[in-house]
Amino acid sequence: MSALATAEVGSRGALTHHRRSPAGTAAVLVPVVLAVALTAWRYDAKPLWRDEVYTLTTAGRGFAEMLELLAVRDAGLVGYYALMNPWLALGEAPAWMRLPGALATPVAVGLCAAIGRRVGGPTTALVGGVLVALTPSVVRHAQEARPYPLVLAAVALTALLLLRAGARPTARQRTAVAATAAVAVALHPLVALPA
Repeated sequence: MSALATAEVGSRGALTHHRRSPAGTAAVLVPVVLAVALTAWRYDAKPLWRDEVYTLTTAGRGFAEMLELLAVRDAGLVGYYALMNPWLALGEAPAWMRLPGALATPVAVGLCAAIGRRVGGPTTALVGGVLVALTPSVVRHAQEARPYPLVLAAVALTALLLLRAGARPTARQRTAVAATAAVAVALHPLVALPA
């Protein structure tokens, strides 16, 4: 069944889906399960590398000391380090440090698949989601204490919210898009650069 058969343009210009088909749901879930499996495979097999050690030594400081350091170096990732600071206060084991990215990766893959379902139906969702889940940099960063999976999830959520908002978004939809975009930029400022 095509995407047009299950959708119509609503009064505000947004694409409105009336029901979710089992195929559409499976097309999102299969890539998510694949992302979970790829993230879990050998999750704790490698030691921390230079950038992860930098995350630990930067975000593992007291908050004020961390901000002082970031004022002179790596200020662009202050949002990520601000998120990791209380996280690292709970533990510094490599598996714990990497958990935010490991959790964000299947979410990001699911959001990318949901975008595919929205614009092209279940087949697009499945193919797009699987391709994102299999992308080597996505797999690698899913197992690292770096901001990239969180950034990908925030950008994908922003894109999905934009698609849902349509041509004439409500104030609430504009606020949600702006908030998720701001989170993405706070996590990594290069998100704001034109493609």
